[in-house]
Amino acid sequence: CVPHHSHPMACKALCIVAALLTAGLTCVGVVILHRTPPPSRRPVPPDAVTACASNPIFKAPSDAKTEHVRRGAEFDIVVHGAAGSVGKLISQYLATSPGNFKFAISSKSYSKLDVLDKELTELVKARGHGREAGGMFILDNLDEESLRKLVRRTAVVLNAAASQRLASELVRICADEGTHYADLGADATWQRRAIDVRHSPAQISGSKIILSAGYTSLPFDLGTNAALELIHQAMVSVPQKRIAITALTTRLWGEEAATGVVPSDTDPYLLTPGVACPSDTVVDGWGPARFDGQLGTVGLPHAVGAANGLVVRRSLELLGHRGITYADALSLRAVAGRFLARWMPESLRMAGQFDLFIMAHEEASGLACRVQLLGHGSPSSWHAAGLLAETGLCLSTPSCHRANSGGGVMTPASAMNTSELIKRLRAASLEDGIPLLKLEVVGCNQSVSAEL
Repeated sequence: CVPHHSHPMACKALCIVAALLTAGLTCVGVVILHRTPPPSRRPVPPDAVTACASNPIFKAPSDAKTEHVRRGAEFDIVVHGAAGSVGKLISQYLATSPGNFKFAISSKSYSKLDVLDKELTELVKARGHGREAGGMFILDNLDEESLRKLVRRTAVVLNAAASQRLASELVRICADEGTHYADLGADATWQRRAIDVRHSPAQISGSKIILSAGYTSLPFDLGTNAALELIHQAMVSVPQKRIAITALTTRLWGEEAATGVVPSDTDPYLLTPGVACPSDTVVDGWGPARFDGQLGTVGLPHAVGAANGLVVRRSLELLGHRGITYADALSLRAVAGRFLARWMPESLRMAGQFDLFIMAHEEASGLACRVQLLGHGSPSSWHAAGLLAETGLCLSTPSCHRANSGGGVMTPASAMNTSELIKRLRAASLEDGIPLLKLEVVGCNQSVSAEL
């Protein structure tokens, strides 16, 4: 407050009143947040010993194909929707990535695709390494014959187009042909339809249909899996565990991206039909803004948290981790960073970053195991594009598939070899050489508060 020269005393008094009012409201807010309880856990089912036991549910039909990657494909990856903003970033990432693979670009716009093809050629020349797009396909988005011909020529389709009708057609054809598919979408209603209609055909053909393979929800899915592995290793002699997973984004410099907002009253198990041992009662698992005593900080709900919760719970069920709660929130620091991102120059917004802290807490013993993920690049653009591109490269590599996972409508952690994928993401980088996504093990101890 800067006192006006004609009324200095009055302005000073007003500043003091404003400061006192702010302090008072802050104290009231802190008290309310401290008293806001976490969402309740669902009651344990009567047959909990059976229903909640860890037991992976990969149940491929007897006639299902067992090959991880289809043989004889002309291309390892086709990027469809490559002429769009995100598709262009994915194509640039693949063009300059190390490794021996072939990719092609596809779109309905010849002029835009031709410009991109020339840009990729110049990019590879400037970098001195990489490869140009091995093919360029102009397609009518809803022409089944042309889409099916394209799908048959590749091992993996990465869909960067926004159309849900197109996504539905590509998923249907990929599930029929045994071609793997991944996108960045987070529309829960569309994802549930894909599960209901395409899961069984994909199981038979061996096609992996990967949901939400970008910032929403790959880092959260990988981090949850890593934290669970830690706590299971530390408590191998305890058959029944009541574990709570908490994911807190502690820093966010850039804009989040979630294609399709998940309403707060959505069934937490919308993407897990027939769930055997449900535990969560709200879709993001967090509820309203509140202080969390185990983390020692205030967390706030966010739209991406709800989308993450749906995907992570599907992973948990597919991998047989039952009776586990999942909560997802933003710290106050992350909320501030997300807000400030709106006013950042484009260059800074593209070079965003985030820190993600995930804790697995066993309620009876108090044991807590923690991991931290450090992401580089704007979550809504470069980082998301890099994650989807690396998902495609993983799916095109047999050793990067989870053992005995088969096909179906799946999630990043349930479909891929998470240890191998984490290594790939740490080795991957954007133009500045900083790892795309780095996972660090913080460790396990009996203390349930964390240094955030």
